[in-house]
Amino acid sequence: MLCANFPGRYEPLRVSNMGMRQTILHLSFLILTFCSWVSGQSANEKTAAVQRVKALLVSSLDRSLPPKVTLEFFLEYEGEGGSI
Repeated sequence: MLCANFPGRYEPLRVSNMGMRQTILHLSFLILTFCSWVSGQSANEKTAAVQRVKALLVSSLDRSLPPKVTLEFFLEYEGEGGSI
């Protein structure tokens, strides 16, 4: 759309994306809720949660990845031996 004050210049179109704004708000709320929940856990619960995630099969996250491969092994292999 041409700007009336400056011929030949365009003014930006105003676009409202309320759906994205709501998505960001919901994700922010979930992240804050998760962080507050994690901070209230004991060390044993955190260790158990980490062990469960390490034992997770990568094929449950992405069907194109090989079955029966744990997330820990996959990240070590793809990270070329870097720490997880």
